[in-house]
Amino acid sequence: MFARADESASAVAIDIKVDAKFSSDQIGEAVRQIVVEIIANHSKYLYVEGAAIIDHRGKLLLLVGTTRAGKSTLSASLALGLGWKILTEDLVIFDQSNKYILPLKLPISLRSGAKELIKEATGLKPKTKGESDVWMDMGSLSVIKQVPARFDRVVLLEAPGGQELVSYQLLPEQALRLILPASNALHFPDGIENLMDMIRTARCYRLTGGSVKERIEAVKMT
Repeated sequence: MFARADESASAVAIDIKVDAKFSSDQIGEAVRQIVVEIIANHSKYLYVEGAAIIDHRGKLLLLVGTTRAGKSTLSASLALGLGWKILTEDLVIFDQSNKYILPLKLPISLRSGAKELIKEATGLKPKTKGESDVWMDMGSLSVIKQVPARFDRVVLLEAPGGQELVSYQLLPEQALRLILPASNALHFPDGIENLMDMIRTARCYRLTGGSVKERIEAVKMT
């Protein structure tokens, strides 16, 4: 479906909603298959494992983190608690010109216990489906529009691990080195240069440890 919609290579959007009549297992299977198809049909597209989020001032934030870094929980918390809008979560895919972000509105996959952490951090209960395999419908938390791939802020996340919060600023060149393992930039002749162009003027930070609430406050301060 995504491949047919994107034959023209123009900016498109995928908008998948969680239907209450389907089980969380069915939703999970469908979403995972969609992601597989997206990657398969966009093998020539640069991407980063992370989330692209627009804050209340219209500034573009790139959250970068691999599995268990807490990016989905933090993305959902920023959107639910602060009213920020998610452009894409889990994968940030750029069009072939590397000038725009492709909006990807898929249900957010949350680990067991994440919805309780989100409620504790924001005071709001996320609408989810499932218990062990938990899915959160983006709904009004997301936005679908064409956004230039020029980030104002970059936050690199590492797994909380029960440690105290540590946040420190990086040069864009330092951030780039940490982003590379979470991207496919090395597969393209100009991949590193294109990725650098996207974050060249961004304020970049590395964030480790901390509770979800502390992470929200840290991101707000960046």
